[in-house]
Amino acid sequence: RSETEAAGKAAFLQEARAAKDFVTGQELQQQVDEARAREDLRVKEFEEEKLVLQRQLQAQFEAEYSAVRSTATEAQRGFEATCVERDALRSELEQARARTRFFEEEKTALRR
Repeated sequence: RSETEAAGKAAFLQEARAAKDFVTGQELQQQVDEARAREDLRVKEFEEEKLVLQRQLQAQFEAEYSAVRSTATEAQRGFEATCVERDALRSELEQARARTRFFEEEKTALRR
């Protein structure tokens, strides 16, 4: 009879341990699931923040690029205007030199 009781106690203890292990396993699984959910939320928040920063950088880049392009366009127009002005001055200078040569030749001819 004591062997039967001992065997019964052993079986009861084994079942109790199995039940405890099962509950502990469920609790651990719940903790793992909660940790995964928190991590998924952090990843989602990080991805959203990354998208916001990418959009801000893209907008900043486009604004700066537009400003640089505008400045370059102004510089190009200024350069072209300077070239036109230079060409006009060069033409005036050539005309003045031609007049000077003409007058020098006239002066030389009058001296003769």
